[in-house]
Amino acid sequence: MRISSRFFGKYCLHLLKKILLYIAVPLSPLIVWFILVINRNLLQYLACSPWLKYYFPSVSSILREDVVKENFIYYFNSAALSGLLTLFGVIVTVWYYYSTRQQELIERKFFVIDELIAELKKNRRMIEQIKARLELTEDLNQDNPEIKIYTDAWHKLGADVALLPRRMHMRLSVLYGCLAECKKPMDYCSRKQTLDKIAGLITDMHKYRTYLGKKEVY
Repeated sequence: MRISSRFFGKYCLHLLKKILLYIAVPLSPLIVWFILVINRNLLQYLACSPWLKYYFPSVSSILREDVVKENFIYYFNSAALSGLLTLFGVIVTVWYYYSTRQQELIERKFFVIDELIAELKKNRRMIEQIKARLELTEDLNQDNPEIKIYTDAWHKLGADVALLPRRMHMRLSVLYGCLAECKKPMDYCSRKQTLDKIAGLITDMHKYRTYLGKKEVY
């Protein structure tokens, strides 16, 4: 129940951040325009302020020279509009790149998870066979052939496995380290505690893949 509540809290926080982002992106030019209007009125107020003229006469003369002109508002609005159009173009470009990058990242994680799950299932079947043989006889030295452990996908993916959550990546590193050292059935006995967690790790990877699917949809 605690895990479900924590997951629900993270989901609500993620959804809230998305809603705020969807609101802020299209309304950002209006927000900037509102700030510019405030700045324009502030400049006009300072230009007509007697205390500025008294304490800072040079600044006041420069402001009066430009701000009090009749075309000040027109030129100010034209410059602000040009800046806002440029800003909106930059925002749209960055947003498109971010969305595309996030989609590619999720698809890459899907590929990594699917490849590792397929390989871990093969290794799980091999470990189950070793456990079955161990139940039949306690002395595996009498018949100790080499066993086939699969680690090709782990090595082939390389740095892409770092896309997975840090804790899951650490567990996979430890597991594959034990798998690489498991050459014969007797090697399983000294690494039993780690190798028996392979089924739980596969389940956790399935859950994480489901979470990524929901994150992609929402």
